[in-house]
Amino acid sequence: MAVYASGRRSGKDRRAVKERRQFADPSYGGPERRKGTDRRKAAVRSAEKFDYLLRNELISEQELNRAVVDAQIRDIEVEQVLLQDYKISKQDVGKALGQFYQSRYIAFNDNIPIPAKLLRNLKPSFLWNNLWVPIEQKDGRITVLMDEPNHLISS
Repeated sequence: MAVYASGRRSGKDRRAVKERRQFADPSYGGPERRKGTDRRKAAVRSAEKFDYLLRNELISEQELNRAVVDAQIRDIEVEQVLLQDYKISKQDVGKALGQFYQSRYIAFNDNIPIPAKLLRNLKPSFLWNNLWVPIEQKDGRITVLMDEPNHLISS
């Protein structure tokens, strides 16, 4: 939080404190009550998404809820908060995501060779906009590395 020379917090900082308090204390009212409800719903979804971390006691439910709020306030992904602030390993976050999406987790790596034949009919702008790239073809199946498996585009 930024405290300015006058010793007062900025409006953004006051809102962040209010949002944290509202999330942590369901009895707290205020004009942004609905936002707090949305944040609690996000925390429930995140608990499902990161169930592996909770089951294996790599993070507590309270810490996960705090990570969700921090991610929303900072406008970053919860995964980034878990990796940076809570020091959860990339492998454990990946395992949680793999279980949640019921797919194999492959960490992004600039050095993964991408077969040119898989890119032949794809526009680079399509790949960038949808955050996915085909990385291998084996036994008639193509493995696609993607940012968010639930964002598949139906054709």
